[in-house]
Amino acid sequence: MRYSEDVHTPQPLVFALIALVTVGTGGLGIWLLVGEDQLVGAAVILAGGLTAAFLSVLLVLRIHADGEMLRARFGPWGLSIAAEEIEGASVARYPWLSYGGWGLRWGRHEGRPGRALSVPLMRTGVFVDTTEGKRHYLNSRRPEELAEAVNRLAGRR
Repeated sequence: MRYSEDVHTPQPLVFALIALVTVGTGGLGIWLLVGEDQLVGAAVILAGGLTAAFLSVLLVLRIHADGEMLRARFGPWGLSIAAEEIEGASVARYPWLSYGGWGLRWGRHEGRPGRALSVPLMRTGVFVDTTEGKRHYLNSRRPEELAEAVNRLAGRR
């Protein structure tokens, strides 16, 4: 039993964020290069390029479920839940106010603490309830399949 999904942030938003970072840091870097701070200007341009590259990685939510674990990640950060810790999963719309926005968020939903991994402007996904009493939320473009995979994983305890 395996499930794998890459949930991408909408492309227009990705392009806008990367363009904003690139133009902003590039403009500041060029302004500093023309002035007396060439080293600082070069560093700002390099930092802007690295930030744009880093953003492109962080704007993809990767979800994997196999026979032992459920993993959801934005780059190196995310959530790993062992099969024996999963109580169950259910399809739900994203409760934006419970977690306070998009990205990797901490919050409470219906009195249960947990994390949300969500991409901007996406409303479909799955609640994953744990035996510890936590409620996590994962965005998904295929929420029914993800919930089924997580429930199968929980049933293998």
